Amino acid sequence: KKTYEEVMECYDKALEIKPDCVEAWNNKGKALCETKRYEEAVESYEKALEIKPDCVEAWNNKGNALCETKRYKEGHKKTYEEVMECYDKALRGMRFVKQKEMKKL
Repeated sequence: KKTYEEVMECYDKALEIKPDCVEAWNNKGKALCETKRYEEAVESYEKALEIKPDCVEAWNNKGNALCETKRYKEGHKKTYEEVMECYDKALRGMRFVKQKEMKKL
């Protein structure tokens, strides 16, 4: 069984080969969260969002990671607003996907 550190090394290698892989950035962020490296996770999700700004999962994950940061827990207003923006974009994205699915029916 691989450790999260080994998993992150695998994602780093994958990103060397394909630096525009949204899934790798997003999954690396998840692994960073599991090791409580929330600020680094936020950076990883931001990389995913630079590549695919409408990635619902990355917006949601970024919001979750931000909620675990020291700055959020200390009550920084800007961080709180950023969290709300992440969740808002994730919800809008989910609504858009649902609307597309409904049109197919």
